[in-house]
Amino acid sequence: MRFLTRTTRSVAPTAAGEQLLLTMTPRLEEIEAELGVLTAQQGTPRGTIRITASGHAIHAVLWPKLPKFLRDYPGINVEMVVDYGLSDIVSERYDAGVRFGE
Repeated sequence: MRFLTRTTRSVAPTAAGEQLLLTMTPRLEEIEAELGVLTAQQGTPRGTIRITASGHAIHAVLWPKLPKFLRDYPGINVEMVVDYGLSDIVSERYDAGVRFGE
């Protein structure tokens, strides 16, 4: 199916091209608007940080820092899980693990 008629001096849509253009224009505008929203969010930290730590590490080290961090980065959610074992933070999809020791 031809969508364009081309000569040495011009390019013009065929009837099928006109129909396609009428159908696609609103969708392309929606895509462009959504890309604009995503571009505006670029550089703004957002998402969830998952941390596994001992109860003491959460209460003594992480918790006191949390209010300022959340004020500075309102788009970030912090999920802290108390765990005293040695977790595989990669397979359990944690971003960080805090344990005592070297």
